[in-house]
Amino acid sequence: GDIRPPKPEELPPVLVSYGTSISMGAAATKPELRFTALTAAALGYSLRNLGCSGSAFCEKEMADYLAKQPGDLFLFEISVNMVGNDYSTEEFRKRATYLIDGVAKAHPKAQVVCISILRYGADRANNPEKAIRPREFRTALAEICRATPHKNVHFVDGTRLLSFEGLATDNIHPTDVGHAEIATKLAPQIRTILEKK
Repeated sequence: GDIRPPKPEELPPVLVSYGTSISMGAAATKPELRFTALTAAALGYSLRNLGCSGSAFCEKEMADYLAKQPGDLFLFEISVNMVGNDYSTEEFRKRATYLIDGVAKAHPKAQVVCISILRYGADRANNPEKAIRPREFRTALAEICRATPHKNVHFVDGTRLLSFEGLATDNIHPTDVGHAEIATKLAPQIRTILEKK
């Protein structure tokens, strides 16, 4: 039969995701059950997932790479791994600012959605000291998104996306139920952003 590659206008828009093993889909039983995949599907986007287990340190090299990648929507989940690897809040602030501003400037027509650290074991009431650093990182990301001159940058509070019930036994990675919970809460927020652009 007559078969041809799709024309560019026939392809879905692309969501580029960058983050930790959570974005990559650790603890999800199937790739299509990751919150990134579920969110992209709900919005009608194809997914390019650059989540990386044990990483998402917002390195300058990675930021420059992301700025050069084609994409219609960027989703950053940053970064519980920087808390766990003892990066300072100021170092996170510097790296995240460079990443977010660089991508937003390179892709002025794309929306850049930044998710703060999702709820995890350190946030439980019986660990008040352990909750300090993730709270500082969340505040820093919110401030970065508010201060940027780029109108296509948006902040999403990760603590409102995932309940403790959605965590696996390691108290950090979402289960299938947790991934679904994140996507169910995240997709409508992004849809609102896209409708207002």
